[in-house]
Amino acid sequence: MAAATFTTPALAADNSLAASSPLANSVVPTSPPAITLKFASPVGPEPQVTLTCGDPGVPQSIGLPKVGSDQLTVQVPVPTPTPKGVCTVTWRVKDVSLQPAGSASFQFTVLAGGSAAGTGDTLPPGGVPASTPVVSTPPANTGSGTNTSAASGSTSKGPLGLFRLVTMLGLAMLFGSLVVIAIAWPEGVEYILTVRHLRAVWGIALGGSFLYAAALEGVQSGNGIGSSIIPTSWGDLMDTTSGKAALLCLVFVAGSFYVIARPERLNDPATQLMALVPPGLALATLGFGRDNFGAVNYLLGTVHSVAMGVWLGGLLLLNRVVLAGPGDEDLVHA
Repeated sequence: MAAATFTTPALAADNSLAASSPLANSVVPTSPPAITLKFASPVGPEPQVTLTCGDPGVPQSIGLPKVGSDQLTVQVPVPTPTPKGVCTVTWRVKDVSLQPAGSASFQFTVLAGGSAAGTGDTLPPGGVPASTPVVSTPPANTGSGTNTSAASGSTSKGPLGLFRLVTMLGLAMLFGSLVVIAIAWPEGVEYILTVRHLRAVWGIALGGSFLYAAALEGVQSGNGIGSSIIPTSWGDLMDTTSGKAALLCLVFVAGSFYVIARPERLNDPATQLMALVPPGLALATLGFGRDNFGAVNYLLGTVHSVAMGVWLGGLLLLNRVVLAGPGDEDLVHA
């Protein structure tokens, strides 16, 4: 069930091309030095772009697609001049949450082979004119080796999923343990084994949420996790729902130190709610970890995250603390 919540594809429409250089169905005098694509929605890492010319289409050598700082523009160098004739640009992109976000292609015509300083085409303010539509086609096979974009962002994609999993497990263990103690086992805070368990799982949640935010910033900015480890560089996280959720998660996990410093606050009616709210909200942010979800998806994801945390964290508390506790009475109460 947990996997289903966090891997469900977004229900929003696929991304679309807003403008391009060269323009779709345009005629350029010579081979363009680069291909620029501007999309309607933010683009994630690893955009795939291929260029073929002639009939049948012959793959052309192009550079690595690079996502611009606005996350809407993708530029692809064309170091080798294309031959004259009709050329086809085919693209496939993901969203910032690494979910497939669509593919399409368009054509332009080169009058003469050879490079030039510019193509004569610029991106119009209104995007691609209605007379030059972008035609959706199945993505081209990129196995020819002319496109090396698959390597871009691969070092961030793996850690992103790993750190999200660590964060989820750490928060589940923390929140579930606190709920069981508050509701059914108030004497648990009297044992050093319980205190050590709470501190350990809080440390896991704090470290995981910090690294997850850094990895997500690396994916969204395209700079990699190494350049995004300092929080002052996390400005791009405020541009997406998943980024804001990651920041809130980190803040709420840090705020959970309120109960970690003094676990007995769980048993005081005056402080019990304050002790449970920060870790509960941190766990709830995991339901907002995907962009372009609808309100129902966010609600179900939040409810599922909290319920999973109570169930999994409670079981681990029983296993790690109660079953290793000092006497039979504790086990009966639990």
